Amino acid sequence: GLVEQKYPLKVSVGTQGSGIESLFRKILSYYGVTYDDIAGWGGKVEYLNIGDASTLFTDGQLNAVAVLAGVPYSSISEIAASREIKLLSLDEEAVDWLCGQGYLSKPIASGTYNGIDTDTASVGVVITVCAGEEADENIVYEITKFLNSPEGIEILGNVNSGFASYMTGPESALAGIEAELHPGAARYYSEAGALAQ
Repeated sequence: GLVEQKYPLKVSVGTQGSGIESLFRKILSYYGVTYDDIAGWGGKVEYLNIGDASTLFTDGQLNAVAVLAGVPYSSISEIAASREIKLLSLDEEAVDWLCGQGYLSKPIASGTYNGIDTDTASVGVVITVCAGEEADENIVYEITKFLNSPEGIEILGNVNSGFASYMTGPESALAGIEAELHPGAARYYSEAGALAQ
């Protein structure tokens, strides 16, 4: 693998302190690697947003981009349409270790991206909006309704382009949620038909 080869990885890890960068550091730490190790192997770590990273990857100035986003992610789809890509699969023990760190096993299915013909072991997160018990039920209802509306999905998709890829409405919003819903959210999801009666 990359570690054994001491591969001169030229990678974008997202902006400094971002969720992507935090996850990438954890993955490296599992394998006993630091950013200094990558530099020592002739590689480099860049703190870039996905737009800049995509451009540099497509131009060949980077040979890897770390991504934490909904699947399929439009930026990866665009890159895969113009050049060959490879998704790096985590080993089972790494996935288990990361799940113990609060991540979820989220394999990327074969065929999700052009040229990818095997499943890829990966991890992801669930984004949850939390409200205290004392939060007004009607306000939580209206917020939940907005977040699940086409307008809310579009606005949040403009903030995070991966959001619209996985947030398609009430059913996708509830995927992976194990916490008890606030009464206002429960009322919305029940009315939307997304909660089992």
